[in-house]
Amino acid sequence: MKDANQHGFPRRYIDTLESAFDQLRQRETDDPLYDIFRAAAVKEFELVLEQSGNLLKRRLRPFSPATGGRTG
Repeated sequence: MKDANQHGFPRRYIDTLESAFDQLRQRETDDPLYDIFRAAAVKEFELVLEQSGNLLKRRLRPFSPATGGRTG
């Protein structure tokens, strides 16, 4: 079974981030939707960053001396 976090969620977050950013660029700063899309873009960026960090930690764990992995 595929790990959903590894294959599905990061791509979905990136797609949502791109969509929110595209919508944001189409708005004037005084448009109420500008704030909504800006908030969505920031939130999705944070999720992408968080998930990327989690995946990186997971992939590096076997090489960590603390977990008995290889050191070099």
